[in-house]
Amino acid sequence: PVATTSASALDEIKVFPNPASEMNNFAGPVRVRTARLLDVAGREVRRMTGGETAGSLPVVGLRSGVYFLEFSGYTEGRIVQRVMVW
Repeated sequence: PVATTSASALDEIKVFPNPASEMNNFAGPVRVRTARLLDVAGREVRRMTGGETAGSLPVVGLRSGVYFLEFSGYTEGRIVQRVMVW
């Protein structure tokens, strides 16, 4: 993880594959309220909501480079992980 506002089960979320060319998948032990993919300027480029313990965000059509995947939980705060798109 790159940054976190609270140590929690969100720390255990795994993102795969990384780097990705089609999808960033994630899975963890807690329900994710929101997953947002941000560019290096902090602009949201993809979003998923729904309260699942696993999901996918498509990265097809994005420029190659570094992005940040921000997860928000219902009670766990938030965590940000760095991901690569190619």
